[in-house]
Amino acid sequence: MVHKPLSTDRQTIDIYVEDNFGQLQQRTFNFNNEDTSKRSSS
Repeated sequence: MVHKPLSTDRQTIDIYVEDNFGQLQQRTFNFNNEDTSKRSSS
């Protein structure tokens, strides 16, 4: 999966999976939109 946000804001995706026994798992993915073409090399 490729995720490329058009904004400069930080984005978070939470994924929840529940099995037939009612056990719930959560995974959180954080994305920062960084434009590497604007970085200056020092």
